[in-house]
Amino acid sequence: PLATAVLDRTLAEGPANALTGPAVRGDAGAVRRNLEALAEHAPEALAAYVDLARLALRLATGARNIADADRERIEQELSRWK
Repeated sequence: PLATAVLDRTLAEGPANALTGPAVRGDAGAVRRNLEALAEHAPEALAAYVDLARLALRLATGARNIADADRERIEQELSRWK
């Protein structure tokens, strides 16, 4: 059901508008906690998380789905890890 909902929303609204997650929501605290957990439990996944979060931010910014201040806070968190 989750995969179907994601696909349906992506097809209906386009990828930028269908994005979800802490980076797109501007939740810098969740991004930081995710990065800390990855650093402790799966450091090999850190670079991928950072890259995907940055891509999500670019898409959200292009679609004007994230406030500049939120985007900046997320970028600051990401810059600490790569």
